[in-house]
Amino acid sequence: MMEETDDQSLFKNLDWGIIVAYLALVIFGWFSIYSAVYDPESPEILDLSRNYGKQLLWIGVSLTAGTGIIILDSGFFSSFSYALYGVGILLLVTTLFFGIEVAGAKSWLSVGGFALQSSEIAKFTTALALVKYLNRYEVQLTNPVHV
Repeated sequence: MMEETDDQSLFKNLDWGIIVAYLALVIFGWFSIYSAVYDPESPEILDLSRNYGKQLLWIGVSLTAGTGIIILDSGFFSSFSYALYGVGILLLVTTLFFGIEVAGAKSWLSVGGFALQSSEIAKFTTALALVKYLNRYEVQLTNPVHV
């Protein structure tokens, strides 16, 4: 009998229902953007100068990043969770002083040619640090003594 490799077990343990639902929502959202700004003069759906073309570019970037996150060993996130949390806090403080105002809120950093909302990164890094903390001290949320 052939032994199962790490790659095979990685893809076997994924929740394919969630992935299919996510991809369906992404595609539906992309077509919604296309239909909302449809112009008969420029009907090409892959036009990167239009909102739907830019959205397709970001869909590709997010799918690549998501695949990279899935492939990375979970130990990476465990090892660097506090450091990433520090980076998230640093980005929030940087936004406080150097952020740009968009729609009345000073919550964006201008990095190169695009804007970055540091609070979105801070959400992710805070979750990582909290999980590391709760795991380290073996906190059981179902036990009232630990809560």
